[in-house]
This record gives sequence, C-alpha cells and structure tokens, in this order.
Amino acid sequence: MSEMKNVNLKNAESKGFKLRKALKKNKSLLIGSIIVIILLTIMIVSFFYTPFDPNGMNIVDRFKSPDSTYIFGTDNFGRDILSRIMEGAKTAFFVGSVSVGIALVIGGVIGAVAGYFGGWIDELFMRLIDALMAFPGILIAIMFIAVFGAGMVNTTIALGIMGIPTFARVSRSGFIQYREFEFVKAAKSIGANPVRIIAIHILPNVISVLIITSSIAFASAILSESALSYLGLGVQPPDASWGRMLNEAQSYLSKAPWYAIAPGFMITLTVLGFNLLGDGIQDALDPRK
Repeated sequence: MSEMKNVNLKNAESKGFKLRKALKKNKSLLIGSIIVIILLTIMIVSFFYTPFDPNGMNIVDRFKSPDSTYIFGTDNFGRDILSRIMEGAKTAFFVGSVSVGIALVIGGVIGAVAGYFGGWIDELFMRLIDALMAFPGILIAIMFIAVFGAGMVNTTIALGIMGIPTFARVSRSGFIQYREFEFVKAAKSIGANPVRIIAIHILPNVISVLIITSSIAFASAILSESALSYLGLGVQPPDASWGRMLNEAQSYLSKAPWYAIAPGFMITLTVLGFNLLGDGIQDALDPRK
C-alpha cells in the first residue's frame, strides 16, 4: 500500500515538474494565465468587498487625487474609482462570458451541421453567415441596440450575435477536416447516429480550436463592450463599466488624469491577458511542438 502511495506521489511530482517546465517555455501562456487569474480574483472579491460603495456619491471628495484613502482617486461625483473598477470587472466578465457563450453555442452548432453534412445545407448556412459578415460586427451591435435599447443585457446579446460568424467558420473548418477520417467513416459504417458522430467522435477533436477562439473572442467582446459603453450605447449609469468611465473622464483629463488612466489600464490589461492566454493555449496544443 505504501509503495503504491509512493508511486502516485512520484507521478504527481513528475506531472507538476512537467507543467512548470512547460509554463517556463510557454511565456504567453504563463503571463496570460497570471493576468487572467488576477482579473478573476478582482472580480470575485468585488462580490463580497469593495473599499467604498461603487455608486456612493460624496461631493466633498470630488477629484481627490490618489492617496492612502482613495488608492485610484475619485471621480467628478466623489465616487471611489477603485471600487468602480472592481465593480466594472463584474460587468466585463459577465458580458464577455455570456456573449462568447452565445456565439460559441449558436456558431458552433451551425458550423458543425454545415461541415458534417455539406451539400446544400453547407451552402445555405454559409451564405447566411456571409450575409452576416457583410456588415462590420460593431455596426450589427449598434443596429441591435438602436432597435431594442441600450443596457447590459441587450449589449451582451448584440455582441453574441456579432461573434457567431467567427465560431461558425472555425467549427465548420474542423468538421470538414475530420469527417473524412477513418474513425468517422467506421462509425458511419456501423450505423451510428449523426448526432452521436458529431458529439462523440468529431467534437472532441475540434474543441481545442474552439477554446482558443473563445479566449480571443472574450478579449474582443470586452473591448467592444467598452467601445459601446464609451459611446453611451452599452452599460447605462449608475452601473459601472470601464468604457463608460472613460467617457465620463474625457472632460476632466487636464484636471483629473487619474480618472481615465485606471479604466484605460484595466481594458488594456484584460485584452492583453486573454490574447496572450489564447496564443499560449494555441502553442501548447500545437502537435508540432
């Protein structure tokens, strides 16, 4: 029994050493993971604690520069910028996660069906995707918000629709590649259901590419949400959004530059972190490496 425990312990240590070695070689994955973990920690902590009420106004403390009390300073309403940055992290992760989820599920299913069956089904779905791609993604989001109104939910749905073509094309490409493999032909020959072949035999081979795409799409969704909120079409006051904070800060750049620096830095850091994570995962899953 003790020998088995020693073997398991050695295996765990060996795997841990290999993981550390892989992370040292893959700098993008290491740095991206650290940044994402820090951002996730800020987001989780904001559910339980913020230094001040994110929406609490204190006119007496308007435009306080960063100090020991207000680490990132205060805004034009006397609100603590650090607290609003933490609250904005919840908005960013909600919009990014849900919008990517919508795009992944709908786009992934469309691409899977089109790639597996081919023929007129492929032509029909891909022409619809081409029609959707004919418009710039941000324009589709603005049109959707103009019709259904601004707000976090509508912004999230709009960004999800915007990401469908990307996932559809990535998924279709993978399914076209694997549908001709011998193990798929063997499953067809024994009468396996197409749904089973798609879900059990092909999808596990395509999922890694979809994960990489999801990481990069997450960064794009956060950037798009910030842009829409900056234009006044995204998250509405008093809800905190990094893009909205930049919009409010632009009138006070000379008086309170710290007001714009904090949300701008967070947007940059988040986009950088998820892009590095996506690149790192791609390198880690590359069979040539």
